[in-house]
Amino acid sequence: AFSYGFGGGILFRVFEGKEFDEPQGVFVDLGVRYIYGGDARYLKEGSIVRSLGRVEYKYEESATDIITGHLGVVVKF
Repeated sequence: AFSYGFGGGILFRVFEGKEFDEPQGVFVDLGVRYIYGGDARYLKEGSIVRSLGRVEYKYEESATDIITGHLGVVVKF
């Protein structure tokens, strides 16, 4: 299924230091994404039925939209 989306995030500094005249830091990374997805057709267990030498497929269909979040740590050294 075709998909596209958008997202955003923010970086929080939780530690700042300096060693050998180089800036260092630790950050918390928070973000969220929303992905628009198309409808997908798929087979589930029991979706293939055989009867009198014929095969029938019972497709399921649903949207594939999803929201994801992430939490991370960034270390600059």
